[in-house]
Amino acid sequence: MRKLLANISLFFSIAACHTVEKFPEAKDVNTGANIPNKDCREIGSIRGRANSKTPDMEAAMKDLKMEAANKGANYVQIKEKSGYGTEVVGVAFNCP
Repeated sequence: MRKLLANISLFFSIAACHTVEKFPEAKDVNTGANIPNKDCREIGSIRGRANSKTPDMEAAMKDLKMEAANKGANYVQIKEKSGYGTEVVGVAFNCP
């Protein structure tokens, strides 16, 4: 029984020291047309869409930022906005 308790205690001690990588939140993702500085790491192409048939670029940008944050990005270079206002395409980066 003592050995079991010691093992459980050891497990929780090790688990408590484990760090989890924190991704940025959507509100922390910046966007712009400029190429980010050379210290930024490119994550890849992403797309944001408005979930409605009516034009809503604000919703598309919010979706784009959420997608970027989920992939660990904190900057998106905007490449294209749809003429209908329902979609935006960009390249996600993680910048120090």
